[in-house]
Amino acid sequence: MSSTELDRQKLLLGEAFENVRKKHVCVVGTGAIGSNIAINLARNGFSKITLVDLDKVETPNIGTQEFFQDQKGLQKTKALSLTLKRINENIIVRTVDSDFRNAEKTISSCDVVMDGLDSMSLRFELNLLTVKYGKDYILSACAGFSGMSAYFPAGGPCLECVFPGRKVRESSCAPGARQIGVLPETAKVAASISTVLLLTNQQSVLVGYGLNTSSMEKVRIKKRVDCPVCR
Repeated sequence: MSSTELDRQKLLLGEAFENVRKKHVCVVGTGAIGSNIAINLARNGFSKITLVDLDKVETPNIGTQEFFQDQKGLQKTKALSLTLKRINENIIVRTVDSDFRNAEKTISSCDVVMDGLDSMSLRFELNLLTVKYGKDYILSACAGFSGMSAYFPAGGPCLECVFPGRKVRESSCAPGARQIGVLPETAKVAASISTVLLLTNQQSVLVGYGLNTSSMEKVRIKKRVDCPVCR
């Protein structure tokens, strides 16, 4: 992408813009949330992205995910990498066709982990890896008409600080789950804002939103001294 294509991003981020361009982002899960996030990252100047997913593009994916009819049967990571290259021909995209739990080396080599997973139980497992390797972690989750986004800077509070004992209602974007098509777009926006806040050294925040109630709530996240994961 030429410099003129990114002028608006530069105006918004100022000196932090170069920090954005240098960051290596790993998007774990390239479904409804992850595919939208990856495309937004490419449009906002991120120059190195790794995509981690083991699934292939299927017919139900077309309605909520950033894939097309002629991409059915392709690995999601491959299909999405082609789209990212169309947006920014100079972007570096690495694909890993694997479960993230078998890709620890990949996670350990990035700067920021973006969560595009489809269940809270998997997010807690990813949280363990981001704490283990000292990585910034940005979470996005959505189901039905509602969702949430949060960012956890390396060395700060983690997901277990927010939900002690993993006591949280399971939500899912997995096959068969109910979901309005526009919701992943909202999740993408929330995750992108979280990325900007993280890279401009803002405090950890969890944002929850409901499209059917036109509501949004923001909660400051604090590190728990008794957290078994990040203490």
